[in-house]
Amino acid sequence: LTCLFCAFTIQKKHFEGVAAQVGKVGGKPDGPLLLAGHYGAYMSIWYGMLFGTLEVLKKRDVVIPEIQADIDGIFEGLRKYRNAVVHPQEEYLSPKLLEIMKDQDSVRKIWSVHAGLGGYFLAEFKRRRQG
Repeated sequence: LTCLFCAFTIQKKHFEGVAAQVGKVGGKPDGPLLLAGHYGAYMSIWYGMLFGTLEVLKKRDVVIPEIQADIDGIFEGLRKYRNAVVHPQEEYLSPKLLEIMKDQDSVRKIWSVHAGLGGYFLAEFKRRRQG
């Protein structure tokens, strides 16, 4: 899982770079353009990989108290988002893609979970090295 975390952190960094560039030329794209190009591609890969990590943690009954409420708050929306990205949809803007965006606090939750996972994996790595 730590390798997966590294991989989706790279996607997040690419997304941040593109988002910063988009912001310099007029703000975040809206509607269908939100998912077009590098901006949406990096975000979609990051979200999908984040969900994959959360899914494994859930199957292993791992609870991370500091971020568990945020994990629970985004889990189903991220699952649908990932499925819409990985499996072709009939509609370009599938309701599965948009579900996570209905929660106006989802961006904060996603960033919180990402940061919390970083802390969790670092602590777990140190614990295993000492044991």
